[in-house]
Amino acid sequence: MVLETSKSTGILEGTGVGRWLQAPQCQVDYLPRDTAVAAGERVWTSGLGGGVPGGLVVGRVVRRPGQERVMEWVDGAHGRLAVAPTAPFGGLHFVAVYCPDQPMGTR
Repeated sequence: MVLETSKSTGILEGTGVGRWLQAPQCQVDYLPRDTAVAAGERVWTSGLGGGVPGGLVVGRVVRRPGQERVMEWVDGAHGRLAVAPTAPFGGLHFVAVYCPDQPMGTR
């Protein structure tokens, strides 16, 4: 994933496993230490993995409850931040990603 303002990249993962009927939560991990980020900033797909195209908005940066700063430091080595997904997961039944530069059935 890519942060809107700084263009820093990190790894997005879900964190709401086992929390029945609560809003879905995600986090971005392995951000560089010098990353500047603010609550409300958009988070996009990077396209670096090749499986999902870049430039799709997946969520917005949020401050974790009880936390003073948006970014948290993990082992003093890299940054981690919380993301509220933009997708209404409760209403999704089927998801498809269309990549126009790759014809169907070529994999």
